Amino acid sequence: MAQQIATQPFEWMVKHTRQTEWIEKWGTFLWLALFWGIGAGVYLIGVFFDSLAAMFVGWLILFVGKGGFHMLFIAKNMRFMRAMNVFLTPRTFKTSWISRGLFFIMLFGVFGAAGLAVRYWAPDSGAALPLEIIAGIFAFAAALYTGFVLSFVRGIPFWNNSLLPVIYVLSSLEGGAAIGVAMGAYSNVGIDAVALEEALRVMLTVFAFMLGVYLWNARYGGSTSKLSVTALTRGPAAFSLPFWLGLVVLGIVVPMVLAWTPVSEELSPPVIILATVCSFISGLSLRYSLLKSGFYKPLIPLT
Repeated sequence: MAQQIATQPFEWMVKHTRQTEWIEKWGTFLWLALFWGIGAGVYLIGVFFDSLAAMFVGWLILFVGKGGFHMLFIAKNMRFMRAMNVFLTPRTFKTSWISRGLFFIMLFGVFGAAGLAVRYWAPDSGAALPLEIIAGIFAFAAALYTGFVLSFVRGIPFWNNSLLPVIYVLSSLEGGAAIGVAMGAYSNVGIDAVALEEALRVMLTVFAFMLGVYLWNARYGGSTSKLSVTALTRGPAAFSLPFWLGLVVLGIVVPMVLAWTPVSEELSPPVIILATVCSFISGLSLRYSLLKSGFYKPLIPLT
């Protein structure tokens, strides 16, 4: 694999070149921004169970966490001003998924904060629900757009896959559900932890299946995409360890064993803590692995 990868700046034209801008140094902020998309899952669960606490936690994670790290990333080289053009130039919304994502997060923050305020100070007015539904739509859009940001990068075949947005949404919902189970089990916030745990089983199963389909599809998607899959499954520890240990073992196998093991109606605190920690590791490892293993397709391949 090493003979196929560029090691000099000029070799990107003829060899596979790994992208580093979105995962190393300043790119670490993007990795964290993508991870905090789990706030969308927490907020949607809060709306479903009519839980003010869950909606507030989801709002903090998505708007403050994801939005904050997103701002830090695009602050480099004045990209912040270009991304903000979405509020000034409608054409930017049509051409830039990063600008669309910023637009979704900002509107989620506004409608989410308004819904929380009405729910807290006027809970019986009925005016909070429309605001929460609108905020939920923008929350889902914020979780979905991150997959589209990567899938529209045509120069990296491993990302240029229509299944990637689905993977990101499933991961965000699964991570949000894990936090919701922990909140419902340890505090009186109006979340049915047992029912949510049953839904989490289905989410984990669907996520594992779709991730397998995505990797299988990428494996036969060309030499560059195949290289990315090879790096994840059989490459150096920097690639394979987060994938196998962080994502597959701790992020999928352990939570699925815990989720599908028969338990009593009284959820075990150690099991809940372990499942929540594994969910965090899974979310971080998934996004790290996808960003780390992105290779640019050579413009002038060697024959």
